[in-house]
Amino acid sequence: MTGRMDDLRRRFPEFRVPSSHDEARRGMQRIVSDLADQLLPHAAARIGLTHEGLRERLLGARLEESHEVNGYVRWSEGGQRFEIVLNLALMMFFHKMVKLLVGTIGFGEDEERATEVPIGRDTLVAACKGLIEAFWAGRLLTQAGLWYEQFGKMQILLTEHLVHCCECSVVGHELGHVVIQLSPGEVEEVRLARQMVDGYTALVSGLEGEAKNEMARAWVEEICADLIGLHLCLAQPKTQPLYSHWRNHKQMLFGGAEIALILRAMLEEYHWKVHCGNPRIRVSPVSTHPPGLLRLAAIRASKERPAFSETDLLYRDFGGRCAVFAKDILNAV
Repeated sequence: MTGRMDDLRRRFPEFRVPSSHDEARRGMQRIVSDLADQLLPHAAARIGLTHEGLRERLLGARLEESHEVNGYVRWSEGGQRFEIVLNLALMMFFHKMVKLLVGTIGFGEDEERATEVPIGRDTLVAACKGLIEAFWAGRLLTQAGLWYEQFGKMQILLTEHLVHCCECSVVGHELGHVVIQLSPGEVEEVRLARQMVDGYTALVSGLEGEAKNEMARAWVEEICADLIGLHLCLAQPKTQPLYSHWRNHKQMLFGGAEIALILRAMLEEYHWKVHCGNPRIRVSPVSTHPPGLLRLAAIRASKERPAFSETDLLYRDFGGRCAVFAKDILNAV
């Protein structure tokens, strides 16, 4: 077990909770840079460029700190070169919250003979509330969640895998924007994205004309980026060293994309429930990004969604587990 714990200390910048600011930034910077390199060949293939051709246009992936729950792509040189910019606090939020999600799962033959038991509900609720409050207050990096020493071997392994899959979906989304920008024509994901957005905006009252059209255009692009990002993540072969010993790596990657969207939606819903009317913290009701649950519905409707075996109960519904987890936390605050 010592070797596994040493590996986790290297892999997870927040292993020693609370994390130092510099430690978190260095660890996460390495992670997002490696993920961008990992997904870049698949983005190049979608655009019709060589891997080297697209790499030459990438200025890098960097982290910044903000209250935003989304990253962005910064273009330069007339749209010829680009930089991926991600929110450090959001990425660390995924690290800490996925650990709490896995804390709800026990391992063993049944509940009475579990070898790794779930963490108590009161402990989880208190930790979740602390992390969400810390995110909005700008002190997430030093906010304690759960210690890995409270976990068993399978819980640690599952956390490691799901955190990676969340990170992968976030970087993939930003590369999805790159694919949209550099593709010679309209990307094929536009059709599904428009269907999802048109169905939702038809129900929105008080928003008409150009304002509604502008919002719809922005939402369509964001959902396209989600769908393309999912494609890039799932294009990674099992022969890749990281996944060679994973069971159902595509199902895990899809589950990570679901979890990332649900946790974003959880952040926003908590804000409106607890801080509505607080002038110090604001989230625009008409955002350039569609609601997290609409984005979730879109990736679940995608043809990229992998098949799940009826016997693989753990792997087939990480998104459902996370949705129940988020609802339970929000109902408790």
